[in-house]
Amino acid sequence: MKSLCFEQLEEKARFYSLTPEEQELYDAIYDKHWVYDATIRYAEDEAKRNGHAAGLAKGLAEGRAKGLAEGLAEGKLSVALNLKSMGLPAEQIMQATGLTLEQIENL
Repeated sequence: MKSLCFEQLEEKARFYSLTPEEQELYDAIYDKHWVYDATIRYAEDEAKRNGHAAGLAKGLAEGRAKGLAEGLAEGKLSVALNLKSMGLPAEQIMQATGLTLEQIENL
């Protein structure tokens, strides 16, 4: 197995054995290849960054919505429990909280 150093030396030797016209053509092809590779790497990096940002934003939005819904449900149950302990009829508690009769009876 050749070391990287020897591979690079062989490539340089092949390059310098080319005619000036061939060296110029080689350089042009190498430059285009380098630009192409750099463009692909940049596009891949941007896609990862954008995908990560979009996924993070979506996850945060879903988390906030879930937390808000859970908090609202807990608040309704708490209010219903207070109203029930005050002796209000189930129908009025249902009207005030939007809970079902079954939910109120399970408190």
